Amino acid sequence: MDETQFHPNDRVFHPIFGYGTVVEVGEDSEQLSVHFDGYATKWLALKYAFLRLVTPEEEASETARAVSWLDTFVFEEEGDHYFGTRWTPFFDDAEGFFQRLPEILPKAIPLQGYGDFFPPPHQYPPDWSKVRYLAWPDVHQAVLLAIKENEGRESELVSLFPHCRSGMEHTVTIERVLVWKDSCEAQIDGVVGPACITFFDTLYGVNRGWYESGRDLQFILTGIAYDACKAPIQEFDIPPSEVDASIREKAKQNGIDLTELPSKIDTRHMQILLPIPDWDRDDYQFHGPVKSVKETVMLNQPGWLIRTALVRGMEDDREYDFDILITRKAWEGDEPPRAGENIEGAMWLQGYLWSAR
Repeated sequence: MDETQFHPNDRVFHPIFGYGTVVEVGEDSEQLSVHFDGYATKWLALKYAFLRLVTPEEEASETARAVSWLDTFVFEEEGDHYFGTRWTPFFDDAEGFFQRLPEILPKAIPLQGYGDFFPPPHQYPPDWSKVRYLAWPDVHQAVLLAIKENEGRESELVSLFPHCRSGMEHTVTIERVLVWKDSCEAQIDGVVGPACITFFDTLYGVNRGWYESGRDLQFILTGIAYDACKAPIQEFDIPPSEVDASIREKAKQNGIDLTELPSKIDTRHMQILLPIPDWDRDDYQFHGPVKSVKETVMLNQPGWLIRTALVRGMEDDREYDFDILITRKAWEGDEPPRAGENIEGAMWLQGYLWSAR
């Protein structure tokens, strides 16, 4: 686009920084100063900026969308969430670990998320809590500490939880964000393939400006197993019924010969990802075939990162794989999990924003 088309106060769009307003056009007409909404003012080289003008109709639509964007967030008035059970795969008694916090905090490493590197399209209201994160002993498989920054007062440690940065990338269609009473933590309701899921957002505080109902975003999702074991293959008889005869008759009318329907089914290829009643929304019962096994260590607990198929598409028969961290403490059995076997158990599902592109 010819740079002479840009003038001060023009509304423009950048593929990474989003919507903005032209502040100044450089004297050489090869650079442009743009203030991006909810972010900062940047000088851009027109030759590489990939800017375009925003139409009045698009601007009106974006203004309306910015207002409705806040409807994505549902703030809890009641409800308790306890991280105590999250530590059971790693410690017999987490209290001893918590007592080490004065020793751990000075050694913790700042952890940044997607929203720290790419300015979000929305700026959250100024009264929302500001959150930053520290990781210990490293940023990969660690304890994450959520720090609430209080204006004019000391920062406050609001939460700490196990965080596994390794996992499977999934496209999640955001439905809503359930913000906890402390306003610093949240769970995300979304859709992966044919499945509706809820997961704990480990980096909510820095990525929330990207979340919007109906938007597709890339998340790294990981399950941390409370318990897991090799799943026995079970076989069930299917008693004949009038439904069988009806199916055969309809198939025959369509030119399909179903002389005999199966009389038995088994759990060999069964895939399950189900919420556990009376547990938190992001806790699941799982069952599926193991596709790969990778040994790992987290918080001094040896274990495995298991990739298993837990969801299958009804129309295209596509399998959706999930990574599950299983420590030896959580694993029931003398033999380690192996590819080709089925496993089952209970897990906590967590995730973090990987990309908005």
